[in-house]
Amino acid sequence: MPGGQPLTLHFHRNDDRRERVPLTHCTVAQAVDAIHKIFSISEGLYTKAEIYQGNQLVETVANARSVRAVSILVQ
Repeated sequence: MPGGQPLTLHFHRNDDRRERVPLTHCTVAQAVDAIHKIFSISEGLYTKAEIYQGNQLVETVANARSVRAVSILVQ
């Protein structure tokens, strides 16, 4: 992101672990697109992903293909 802090994706796995992925030259829209692509090939491994800019949460994306994410959304 020109002139701003880079984005970091925080992927939440079904086993409650988290994986961080730094993105240095992406917009939030590009990050959301990347998250959806990763969800589609990960076979439900991730329940959700969060996009951070610095320490600030920008957006949360739930994985509709994850059984655990669906059960969390229904509650």
